[in-house]
Amino acid sequence: MIDFSVNQLAGKTIESRHWRSWLNQVALAARFSRRAELSIAVVSAAAMQRLNRQYRGKDRPTDVLSFAERDSRDRLPKRLAVEPLGEVIICYPKAVAQARAHGRPLLDEIQRLFVHGVLHLLGYDHQTSGDAARMEGLERKILKQET
Repeated sequence: MIDFSVNQLAGKTIESRHWRSWLNQVALAARFSRRAELSIAVVSAAAMQRLNRQYRGKDRPTDVLSFAERDSRDRLPKRLAVEPLGEVIICYPKAVAQARAHGRPLLDEIQRLFVHGVLHLLGYDHQTSGDAARMEGLERKILKQET
């Protein structure tokens, strides 16, 4: 079970039931069964640009950022009852623009960004082509776009 908190600072409010459903889909597909918690923030383009500049050295807004509390691929120490995963930050205006550009509903785009961000917190990345293929395959499975 992964608990979460949401800080919606921009855009139309996304109901908790959506976050819970998406999070359950990720945990199931990634075979993640530990007790954990994460934080979700939905922010403006200006806020995302500041974060992207500060933490990645890129002076532009990006669609999603993930900040891991620690490397979640490591084993959880037994004394910790709940593992802090970190935070997923979604840029609402970027999600709106990408949904329009790809002709999909906004909620589907936010789900896609959220799934991508949570997978990063669970230790997935796309630094190599093999890692990218693995992560993208899991994303497609979760989003039910598997062909």
